[in-house]
Amino acid sequence: LTAGVLCQMYGQKMDRHTYEYILGYAKNDPKKAMNLISKVLVKVSKILELILETTDYSKPLMETVTN
Repeated sequence: LTAGVLCQMYGQKMDRHTYEYILGYAKNDPKKAMNLISKVLVKVSKILELILETTDYSKPLMETVTN
């Protein structure tokens, strides 16, 4: 889920792929998938906060990757 959020931040559309990945863990049950997502939102938020505190998100993606 964290990777999906980061992709979205950099303009890469991964919504469907991210949802399908989580849906696989939920054994194709959409309600269970949403429950799993809600359980990890705080953890995802903390991971993103750490990543954004230690990187320069203002740089374009390719500049960030190559430097």
